Amino acid sequence: MKTKITAILLVLILLFSSVQLSFAESIQPRYSHISSISAGIDLNGSSLWCFGQADSKFVDTTTRLYVRAIRQSHDGGAWARYASWSQTTSGFIPAIIEETITVDAGYDYQVYVLVQILDSTNKVVESDYMYSTIVSYPRT
Repeated sequence: MKTKITAILLVLILLFSSVQLSFAESIQPRYSHISSISAGIDLNGSSLWCFGQADSKFVDTTTRLYVRAIRQSHDGGAWARYASWSQTTSGFIPAIIEETITVDAGYDYQVYVLVQILDSTNKVVESDYMYSTIVSYPRT
């Protein structure tokens, strides 16, 4: 009986691992030109650390990176820009923005990152964006 259960488990493991492998092989890459994109945020007292990073897969491209710190009042309302930065790099050199700013209590904060990859004629060939997690700075 124990041998039969072991054989059945072995067959199931092999079956599921081969299904997983064939599924993984059929997945297409998400980006054609963007190598990576990331957004980060951290709140320590009234200091808000904002981070954005992106880079290209190709040497003959330009990477434009835009990072915005946005906020929304705890009383509600729309998200609004609080601070923003940008950087442009060429080829494989990653664009990295890391800033620490002083913020006000009573708001939720988030980082928005936008990347654009431009070809040698300055035409945007790919762009995408992402948001960090939301951090909250309560009123005291």
